[in-house]
Amino acid sequence: MARSSSTKSATSPSRPKQAPPGYPGTEFKAVGDTRTKSANFRLIIATNKDLKAMVAEGTFREDLFYRINIFPIQVPPLRERRDDIPALAFHFLSIFSKDVGKKVTEFSEGAMSLLVNYDWPGMCGSSRMLCNAR
Repeated sequence: MARSSSTKSATSPSRPKQAPPGYPGTEFKAVGDTRTKSANFRLIIATNKDLKAMVAEGTFREDLFYRINIFPIQVPPLRERRDDIPALAFHFLSIFSKDVGKKVTEFSEGAMSLLVNYDWPGMCGSSRMLCNAR
């Protein structure tokens, strides 16, 4: 049966689009439960793995990849953003100086040079761990 031109399609602007299952703000039923529950949250996932390649290899679930890959943000490693190191160092210095109750506001030139020239094999979490080493 042919559709009449006056029938609105599922993607018509006047009809609200339905969010995919599991998308923040949707309703769901837990497995084995009869009650409908709702969720309102944002999920942020970070990895250093190539999930798309893992999907192709069959080592990561394709359906999960497409559910979490809604708004990807690529952040280069710190070793590729050396200009950011002084700002991060001063940020962590402020936090840690408050934690230990001492007013420390500067790095020596040698200390900053070591930080900027360090290889930074991990992401920003390793910078916080290094600054937190006592």
